[in-house]
This record gives sequence, C-alpha cells and structure tokens, in this order.
Amino acid sequence: MGKNKDYYRQLSNDMILRLNEGVTLKLMKYIQDFLKEGRLQDAAISFDYIGLNERDTYIVFNTWFSMDYITPYGKSFVRHFLEERRHEISKYEKQILEERERSYISLYEVINIRGDNVTVFDLICKRVEILYQPENIDMFEIGSVFLGRISDLLGRKKFIAVFHQIDIKIKNLLLNSILNDYYSCKSEEPMLKIREY
Repeated sequence: MGKNKDYYRQLSNDMILRLNEGVTLKLMKYIQDFLKEGRLQDAAISFDYIGLNERDTYIVFNTWFSMDYITPYGKSFVRHFLEERRHEISKYEKQILEERERSYISLYEVINIRGDNVTVFDLICKRVEILYQPENIDMFEIGSVFLGRISDLLGRKKFIAVFHQIDIKIKNLLLNSILNDYYSCKSEEPMLKIREY
C-alpha cells in the first residue's frame, strides 16, 4: 500500500469516513444475507460483553462478529465478503476491508498530541502508531489509556468502531491480565503471535 498513500491522501477525511461507513453497511447487509441463507445455522456463537449502553454493545458485537468471529468455513465475515462480493465494492472499499481484516484490539497509551494527530504506544505489541483523529481529538490527553482497534483507513490510521478510555489505575492490572492469558495460550500454541492472540 505504501505507494498508494499519497494517492489516498487526496481524499478528504469526510470522504474516507463516508467510504468506511458505506462499506460497513454493505458488510452488515452481506452478513444478514449469510444468516438468512442458513449458512450459520448450527454454529455456536459466544459473546460475553456488556457495553456502556445498548448502542455500545451493538457496535462492539457487530465489530467482533464481522472481523473476529470465524465461521464454520474457517473464515471471518470480512474474508467471506471479500471473496464472494469483491465485484460489488470499489477499490477504496476493498482496501478499507483488507486493512480492517489486519486490525486487532490492543491497549494504547497516548504519548503525544499534535494538531489532529495522536501518537499512541501499543502497550501489548510494543509499537508506536500515529493516528489521525480530528473528529474526537478533544477526548485525548497525554498519559490516557485506551482499549480499542486501530485500522489504516486509506493512508490514515484511526481508532475504528468503539474504543474505551481505561482508568489509569487499572492499566497495569489489565495489561498483566492480558499478557498472562496470552502466555497461557502460547504454552498450548507455541507459534502464537501476540497480534494473533
């Protein structure tokens, strides 16, 4: 994607957000069709999250179900959609979904804010990301910690879906809990990478 970043930067933030919203609606429609066709009839779906409110729970569930849930066919719904309906989406929408498919949930600490850009440190994967967040820049403070998912939206990295600010007092507790669980899983799957966890 590197050589396309300058090309994508010609798109306004509003246009990118509209493309993201549009392809999300197409993906959700595809999932509805998938379910109506009975292709997930006997599959077990376990989701244990209660959000801050009904909307929060709905968005988190849909994000998890579309990107992280693996169907009995061994694929996420994003992968199914890209394989079966690729011809129905633009190259921009395809790129958004491919990047979304690579995204993962992590714990991020804000280390810098400059204009509409927020620099965060991924406390789990130990890497720095620069995010473009003009629509909610006021909610970030240096030192604040967020649990969320970052994706590259056509050359601009952003938090996507719902992301939550974590009380700084529980940061280490949460981080240790996540890492302990990861190492427990890794003992059973030695090749497991932290981003895959």
